[in-house]
Amino acid sequence: MRGHGVSVLAVAVMALTGCSASSPTREELAVDVLPAVEKYLAEIDPEGQVRAVLVLHDGEPVVEHYVDSAAEDYWDRGRSPSPS
Repeated sequence: MRGHGVSVLAVAVMALTGCSASSPTREELAVDVLPAVEKYLAEIDPEGQVRAVLVLHDGEPVVEHYVDSAAEDYWDRGRSPSPS
């Protein structure tokens, strides 16, 4: 699985650095990177266990891709969920 992570990282870096001389907008970066993220997830996570992928550029989010969840959803891995 480590090799897949390196390949998607390489694609993301190429997309982020291969833009025009002027600084690309967040939306332009997202258009370039999101297809690579979706392809990567389809290859390494066919069961759909990954719920979110965040891609940052210069410390700012470029892609926030959520699967059957939202940014507000979370799971405290240190404790069991509270009973309803």
